Amino acid sequence: MGVVDSLCSLPAGDCNYTSALEQATKAQLQLAIQIMKMNADGHHQTRIDACKRKIKSFDEKKRVEKAEKKVTPKTTKSATTTVAKAKEVKKEPEKIVAFPGKKPEFKPLAKSNESHTYEECEKKILAETKGFTDEDNQFVIKGILKKCKEDADFRNNVCLKEKTYLGFMEYMIKAAAEGYCIMIGKTKGMLTKEKALDLAYDYYNMLEIIKPEEKKEVAKKLTKEVNKIAKEVKAEEKETEPVLMSLDLDEKTENEAEIEEEETGQLRLSF
Repeated sequence: MGVVDSLCSLPAGDCNYTSALEQATKAQLQLAIQIMKMNADGHHQTRIDACKRKIKSFDEKKRVEKAEKKVTPKTTKSATTTVAKAKEVKKEPEKIVAFPGKKPEFKPLAKSNESHTYEECEKKILAETKGFTDEDNQFVIKGILKKCKEDADFRNNVCLKEKTYLGFMEYMIKAAAEGYCIMIGKTKGMLTKEKALDLAYDYYNMLEIIKPEEKKEVAKKLTKEVNKIAKEVKAEEKETEPVLMSLDLDEKTENEAEIEEEETGQLRLSF
């Protein structure tokens, strides 16, 4: 079980939960909090509070380290008064940017020879989403089940052990963090339930996300194949070219064909 999964599901008093809390980075703690907050009826408050305390300890440690590095001048009454009366920095309104990032591309799963039923999918999905009772999550859950009724391959993918609704949530939040959402300021994002459902389809159908360097490699291979086919076609065309009749040009007349050699090496008949 991953660190984020542990933070979202294990009992707060469990030793494994404490271990996950100590190992977690600030980013993982923030992600876990977001996931738990989206599940409003999941009874996560104790775990959320624990994650928040851990984040606060990170911030406090950073402040102490910064203070130790800074050379502190002699404190005077006037200096203290100046600091106390320092003006607060005026906050600028947060900018809203619609979908600054692209939707993640992925390698699709190979078709399975299994034949799972809709009932199996429904049982698995409902068991994984007991606490997700809010309107947006219910929209996504119903959309997934509807797809299961219509698509046999999708049913097989949903029934894979490694595919879970919590896994989809992590995938969606990661996509949003990379810009596939309506960005509000620099740290907040919003995704419509329709876009979330579309990402759910991708999550259950994908083998893995295509990395930028892999895209370049695919483009190189494709270019190589295209060039190979072009050469083969050109070779076939040369083999099927008509044989030109040999003409005796020692005695030219106005009615005879004139043969000229072009720069390309091909022969051109002029009549």
